[in-house]
Parts: sequence; structure tokens; C-alpha cells
Amino acid sequence: MGIFVIDSFSPYNISENKSFRNFVGTLNPMYNIPGEKSIRINIIPELCREIEENVKKFLEKHLDAGCSISFDFWKGVNKESYLETTLTLIDRDFKVNTLALSRLTAKG
Repeated sequence: MGIFVIDSFSPYNISENKSFRNFVGTLNPMYNIPGEKSIRINIIPELCREIEENVKKFLEKHLDAGCSISFDFWKGVNKESYLETTLTLIDRDFKVNTLALSRLTAKG
């Protein structure tokens, strides 16, 4: 649920939406949809900790690799502007790895 909320830029209270609940219930009637408070206080922070730990381990493993940081600014179909910070590096196996470090909604 946390990955869905993050990837889709959905608000935490999507789980309270009747149409969303009906849709998920149709896909899997046994799935217990977490509430907004659980998503906000438990699921998203835990997911962020896991991602942060995985990124740290990955970077430590490839500490000697060259990397670049880029910034991308765009406007979505929802008319909101976004700024994303991306790290790209080539690991010891010459595989290109790209990590989105942050995505911010620009105001104004």
C-alpha cells in the first residue's frame, strides 16, 4: 500500500475513498486496507527507512564508483511542477544504476 501511495502521488487518505475500497475489494476481498493514520504513521515511515537503508548499503558497496547527480524540473498533467534529484553511477560490473534521491512539488 505504501509503494502505491508513493508511486501514484496519492494522498494518505486514499484508503478511505469508497471507490478505491470497492476496487481493492474486487481485486482481493481478503485484503485489509490500512487506514489513513496507519499509512501516515506506520507504513510510509517504515518504507522510507527500508529504502534509505537499502540505498546506504548500495552506495557503501559501490563507494569507489564514479557518479553524477542531476536535477530534473517538469510540470505534470495535473499542472503541478516537480523537481527531482537523481544519482547515476556505474557499478563494478559496469551496470548503470539510477536512484531517485528526492522528488519535491514546487510551489508558486
